[in-house]
Amino acid sequence: APKLVGYHLMTPLDVRLTDIASLPRILDVATQSGASNVTIGSFGMKKQDQLEEAATSSAISDAKDKAKELAEQIGATLGEIISVGNVEAGGARGMEEMEREGGGGFNMRALAKHVELKVVFSLK
Repeated sequence: APKLVGYHLMTPLDVRLTDIASLPRILDVATQSGASNVTIGSFGMKKQDQLEEAATSSAISDAKDKAKELAEQIGATLGEIISVGNVEAGGARGMEEMEREGGGGFNMRALAKHVELKVVFSLK
C-alpha cells in the first residue's frame, strides 16, 4: 500500500498595503510566522487617474517650454497646439525593471507615473 513520507502545504494569502514603507515589516512578520516562500505577485498605485492627469499636464508644459525655445532659435513664435498624441503611458513598473534600476532593493521611484507625449505646435 502507498505510504506517506512527506507533504507540501501551500496556503496563498492576499495582502494589500496602503503604506508601501510597511512592506519590510510585513515580510518580516510573514517569515517569522513560518512562511518559507513569499511572492510579490503585483503592485499598483491608488488614484491612478489623478496621477496620470498630473503627469500629462507636466509633459505638455515641458513640451511647450522646449518648443518655445526651438521656435525662438529659428526666429519664429510658438503658436497653438495642433495635436497631442500619447506615445507611451506606463503605470507601476515590474520587479525586474526595479531590480535593474535599484540593484535589488525596493525603489520608491519605480512607482512613479510616466507619460510620454508627442505635441505638435503651429509657428507664427
